Amino acid sequence: MRARAILALAFALGACNALTGLSDDYRLATGADGSPPEGIESGAAEAGPSVPTDGGSEAAPGSFCAQWPNSAFCTDFEDQGLTAPNFGWDEKERNGGDFAIEPGVGKDGSRGMRFRATADGGASLKVAIWKNVPGTSPSTSKRYDLRFDFRIAESTMEYAALATFAFPQQAGLATFGLGWYGDYLDTTSPPQPGDTNRLNASPGPWHTGRVLLAKDANTQLWALEVAVDAKVIDQKSGLSVGSAATAQIRLGAYFTSVKAGFLDVVFDNVVADHE
Repeated sequence: MRARAILALAFALGACNALTGLSDDYRLATGADGSPPEGIESGAAEAGPSVPTDGGSEAAPGSFCAQWPNSAFCTDFEDQGLTAPNFGWDEKERNGGDFAIEPGVGKDGSRGMRFRATADGGASLKVAIWKNVPGTSPSTSKRYDLRFDFRIAESTMEYAALATFAFPQQAGLATFGLGWYGDYLDTTSPPQPGDTNRLNASPGPWHTGRVLLAKDANTQLWALEVAVDAKVIDQKSGLSVGSAATAQIRLGAYFTSVKAGFLDVVFDNVVADHE
């Protein structure tokens, strides 16, 4: 991504909220021996959410969500009762695009949630849906875990936040997750100079994404691990969620670059948990 576009994005988001994940203090979380940060286990990207919680899944026999009966939230978008405008999610954003559950666009030809967003030099808030993670508070939770299948169908967009945990609060919004940078995937915090932790990617294939957040019991700050196809692509530590009372899952193209561009992205098989 061009430095000019990154600066424009940082300005747009930073002006909206100082906790959007654009701080220069963010750093790689690995230790001198390459170990993951405290609270994130080595190999965590290979395992799925498994913490027993309070339910909230679409659990039709034989469905994807039947594999996650105790998850806090799960959807494979197959439930015919998921209808517009929110499709069973709590809130939505439509600004320069649209989204819908469509047959045949999901993984293996199933139903999936498709987002089309257009950046045109205007507002950076585009199209997204979000869901409060049931039965959880950031002040008492120790870990958040999000797994999802996704496919960039088409893109000329320089940046979009695809899937994040978001923590709304009176002063703004803290968001941490997976971002698309036109030809690679990384965390939603724009990379600092010399940061090469990313995954080169092109539109077309399906991927499985993971976003894990774990709290340091001593500092009460959070460590982030983002993985794609069971490969950890980046880690951050020392993250604050401020005074947030709830945690949310956000999918789509929630924040985008301002420069003109188009994004067509599809999600399927979304499962979230917490501890």
